[in-house]
Amino acid sequence: MAPGLRPLLALLPLLLLGARPADSAEVSYRINEESNLRATVGNIWKSLAGSGPVPAFSIVPKSAYFDIDADGNVRIGARIDREDPVACPGASESTPCVIEFNAFRGASSRILVRVTIDDINDNSPVFKEPHKILSIEEGDRNFRHPLDLATDADIGDNGMAVRGKYYLQEDAGGIFALAQTDPGFLSLTLNGQPNIDYEAERQYNLTLTACDGGMEQRCSSQLLIVQVKDRNDNSPNVTRISVREVSENLAIGGLVATIEAHDRDSGRNAELDFSITDPELARVFDIDRAGRVTLKKPLNAKKQAVYEVQLMVSDNGSPRRQTPAKFTVQVSDINDHAPSIEVSPMSATDVGQQPQQSNDILVAENKPSAILALIEAKDDDLGDNARVECQLASHDRKGFQLEGIGKGQYMLHLRTAFDYENSPAESVRINCQDFGRPPKNSTKSVLVRFRNVNEFQPRFDDVMPTRTSVEETPGDSSLPDNLGRTVLALVAEDRDRNDVMTFSLDDSPDAAFFEVANAASSYSESRGLTEARAELRIRSPIDRDTMPEAGGGLLKFGVRLVDTADASGVQHSASVSLTISIMDVNDNRPEILPPLVFRLREDSRPGSIALGWPGEAQQLASLDKDQGVNGQVFYRLLRLEARPTQGGPDSPPLVVFDKPEQWHFNVSEKGAILSTGKLDRETFELYTLTVLAYNKLARPQLNSTARISVELIDVNDNPPEWFFPAERGQFVNISSAHSLNEPVTSVEARDRDRLSNITYTLVGGSQYFSVDRITGQVRALRALVPGLHELSIRADDNVQYNHAVHTTLIVNVIQPSRAAGHLKDAQLNLTIIVSMVIATAVISVGLVFAIVCVRRRGSSGDSGISGHDDGGLGDMGDERGGFLAEEFDKEACQCQCSLPDMDIGPVSTDHHMYSHLCGGTAKFSDSGTAGFGQRLQQQQQQQQQLQHQHFAMTTFNHNDSTYDLRPAAPPPMPSMPPMMDQQLRNEVVINQQDLDGDSADSGRGGSEDDHGSHLLGGLRTSSQLHHHLHHHHHHLHAASSFSNGGGVLPAASSASATSAASAGSSSLSAAACHCAGIPEEENSSCAGGEADCPQQQQSFLPPPLPPHGVVEFHGGGTLSRQTLTRQQQPQQQRLNSFQGQQRIC
Repeated sequence: MAPGLRPLLALLPLLLLGARPADSAEVSYRINEESNLRATVGNIWKSLAGSGPVPAFSIVPKSAYFDIDADGNVRIGARIDREDPVACPGASESTPCVIEFNAFRGASSRILVRVTIDDINDNSPVFKEPHKILSIEEGDRNFRHPLDLATDADIGDNGMAVRGKYYLQEDAGGIFALAQTDPGFLSLTLNGQPNIDYEAERQYNLTLTACDGGMEQRCSSQLLIVQVKDRNDNSPNVTRISVREVSENLAIGGLVATIEAHDRDSGRNAELDFSITDPELARVFDIDRAGRVTLKKPLNAKKQAVYEVQLMVSDNGSPRRQTPAKFTVQVSDINDHAPSIEVSPMSATDVGQQPQQSNDILVAENKPSAILALIEAKDDDLGDNARVECQLASHDRKGFQLEGIGKGQYMLHLRTAFDYENSPAESVRINCQDFGRPPKNSTKSVLVRFRNVNEFQPRFDDVMPTRTSVEETPGDSSLPDNLGRTVLALVAEDRDRNDVMTFSLDDSPDAAFFEVANAASSYSESRGLTEARAELRIRSPIDRDTMPEAGGGLLKFGVRLVDTADASGVQHSASVSLTISIMDVNDNRPEILPPLVFRLREDSRPGSIALGWPGEAQQLASLDKDQGVNGQVFYRLLRLEARPTQGGPDSPPLVVFDKPEQWHFNVSEKGAILSTGKLDRETFELYTLTVLAYNKLARPQLNSTARISVELIDVNDNPPEWFFPAERGQFVNISSAHSLNEPVTSVEARDRDRLSNITYTLVGGSQYFSVDRITGQVRALRALVPGLHELSIRADDNVQYNHAVHTTLIVNVIQPSRAAGHLKDAQLNLTIIVSMVIATAVISVGLVFAIVCVRRRGSSGDSGISGHDDGGLGDMGDERGGFLAEEFDKEACQCQCSLPDMDIGPVSTDHHMYSHLCGGTAKFSDSGTAGFGQRLQQQQQQQQQLQHQHFAMTTFNHNDSTYDLRPAAPPPMPSMPPMMDQQLRNEVVINQQDLDGDSADSGRGGSEDDHGSHLLGGLRTSSQLHHHLHHHHHHLHAASSFSNGGGVLPAASSASATSAASAGSSSLSAAACHCAGIPEEENSSCAGGEADCPQQQQSFLPPPLPPHGVVEFHGGGTLSRQTLTRQQQPQQQRLNSFQGQQRIC
């Protein structure tokens, strides 16, 4: 700018003073850059010497770096860096950084605020590059090499231009020095006249340090590497610099200047290169090897009009020599920018907060002379090219006015009042033009919107109902989903134009069930008012059953209507009260409540009511939350089940009564559980009722089921029952050598009633035995005397209405025999050896012997015993029939016993042959012996007596295996109760004089001493034995035993039987036994009974006949006895088995 124009510019504010509003002023402040945010710059009110309350100031347009608080303090709002070209455009060493902004007090008083930003030492010097390589020729005593100056963004003392200094530090010390003849040039020279010898030192490392002149000095360093080379003694010489006039519209690549230079050297030492030393300028200009400077970046004269360009001309010699040069480029401005228009709506209480930098202006209707906005016109050109003038379009000047307030600044305000109803908005066009040649202009349109003032109060439509009804919506899936259903349409109106109205519900609990939806407002041109509509909807489930009865099922709440407040905060509202009646629906299922267990005595009469437990509720209780008939509950029995008291393994765990006529209980509609028949807890102890609870009168009907248990209370209506002894007079056989205080047997009674506590009492007492009161164990108190002991025992259940039962138990004490009845070990070993030798010899003739035996058996079958279809026994043989009288070895003896078969009939002569092998096999001859015939005759004569006798089943134990041999079982004795098919626990009859000290017990008691009965013979058992496990289900009846002499002692089942045995008139004397290999006198039966028979010390007990026929014993073992019934064996089978057993060896 020309110097003569500066005074005129200084007078420009005074010249424009007349165009400003009456009240305007200027204030100036100065701060340092990088000051703290929110720091106070100054107080405008104080700077203006104002008094009284501080008015409100506003910055228009809004400043990016400052704001004004309520006290009038100008505060820093953002970081300010003087070196930032955005904050301080054009600031330099000579040009200060000044930030200006307008502060308005109200709408008409303007204060221009100027803030000068002072520099601080916040930047360190910076070299172009961190290190630089220099060259020096050896022998060069005039060495001078230009160095790059450090740049500092700070100015004045804080920068390098005024007080900046350079320091040199070198390793060799004192060879080089710094020379600064001109402030803009720094050179490295030699210190004195040192001798630079390439061969002595090829490189010098120097450190160049630049420090600014600030109070807190900042320094930076650059490494200088000086390389010693052969000599290039001529530097380039700049002879001419031609700079052209440059305008800011110069195209990229346009020529700026021409540098002419030459070098007196030749060859590569004369080839020159040009470079711009300042990196910033190197981005704006470019220079080629010919010295032509061209433009690289567009120029803007307003931002920078002068460029000081420093060059370096270097040759290509070795070492390379450089010559600095500089030139100045002056950029001339052209009118290449059109004015820019900025609109800043004003902020005032009567118009509301305006959006900054917006073209839309909002102002209240009917407000003449209202200030609308600040209009600023800017131009990026210089001089007249930047001077701008603005005015309104001609058609807008009637209603609006544009008033200039400063350089390029105008105030836009209203001339007349605008009515919102007639004109809601107006568009204003602003035209601005600069003074360039040719001038450039810009146009901008501003939309002024007028805001309607809230003048009228909204109200609800008179036709809108305030009472309605709706069904409850409990959310049950069984009911229609009413959530979101519209209950009522809300209608309101407002005479204000386009006034948006809002519906809301009050905060009462009843209002929480509802919500307002689909609210909308619209202006009706025909009615000339704004209509608002909305829907009142169900928001959350409404359960009529949880509402208090006092409220009558009514929900009451209020609806509030509010219109939109205008800019002044004026707002109107209206309200209405609504009443919603909630209708109950059957949405709850009845629920049966505890108690779910009922009790009833088993002796209750039909029609008795079961009582709940715990407590004594007489009927079922239920809960239904519905109201009225929807909550009335009725009951019905659907299913009845019963649990048997005592069920066997095949009985079902539950019994289901399918037909109602089978039910023992029923349920009334009111929930009473009634018995319908006779009850017996011993049959069924627990009943399970599936009961239906339902709403009989409601629609829809809802129901639920529950399982009710009815327990029968036991009463003492059953006496105990004897389990053992099952019948009076049952026997227990023990040895007289039974240990004292050891259990003999146990009695047991059982009671079907639950609460019974059975105890046992020995009626009349006993000097030999005692009965445990609790366990029922019978124990021996003292040494036992052989004979029969009858015990009378009572069992009591010991509950209310006590029941007692009696029974008798007979303990048969047997005197053990003292004769030896065992085979010596030597005999046993000898028997094994002999058996093995005989077996080896027999194998060679086995086939021949087998053929002979088969033929003899067929012959004897025809001439001996023959079977009959009617069950009678055929001829036993001729008078010569019987056992062979040959001598047999004791080790191969055989015993056979024949008993009459009671199953055939009282007059039948059928006998069963019982064979006992002492080591060999049984043999039959074709003719009977005299002894056999005599026994047969005795058996036929005593047939009637044997009908009432019992015969023992013998158990043969061999090698830890048990086998049962079952004889025929005669009918029960007349003197005792029937015992068919009942298991007797202790029935063992021992021949007290002929058992060689043997005693055997069976059943629940008894004992066996150390002298067991053993069989003599080999080590094998006939395959005709049946294992005991296969016949454990047969029942026992009586006992009998046989001696080898035929003497028989019957089971002492009654006193009469015992006396008969003692007198020698026992019917069992008809039983005939014969042992082959034993002298005939030992085999003969005693016709006169036991009294006529001598004591047999070597007698043994032959086994009885099993149900399937005659059994042979081969080998040793032990005999014990159990009583079985004889009725389970077919007669013909026993006869055939007997006939098939005969053989002759």
